[in-house]
Amino acid sequence: MGMQGQVLCANAPAAHFDAEPFHVIAESELAAQPLVAVGVCLDPFCSAQFVPSRPWQRYCSAACRKRDEAEFRRIGQKAAPALLAWQMGRYARPGPLADLSRVGRNYYSRLAADWLRDRRARSSQNGRVVDIKSFQDGKATE
Repeated sequence: MGMQGQVLCANAPAAHFDAEPFHVIAESELAAQPLVAVGVCLDPFCSAQFVPSRPWQRYCSAACRKRDEAEFRRIGQKAAPALLAWQMGRYARPGPLADLSRVGRNYYSRLAADWLRDRRARSSQNGRVVDIKSFQDGKATE
């Protein structure tokens, strides 16, 4: 035993934080309000209409999926430090930690808004204006 009930595990594999994916947590909400209309490619460079081979399919091709996943990783790497800072000082008393938390929250909010605006603009360049507010019963209205 280590200090006060801690077990020393020098040779044990490192534990990693593994959060459930958003689509697992929000399954029923996404079923009621998908991020894109069923049959519209989620990749904003494409936004093509297609016939899904599975009910959960969001991309028309593997190339679109890979391109969009790379974008999600790139944005996620920018957002992660801001989210961490925001949560670290969320309930902190006024001071440097609370200031860092506020900057993290503001950065994340701006990043999310700018990213959504950019994705909508890229989608509309392909002749489609498909966004979260433009569906009715899971079908796109343009």
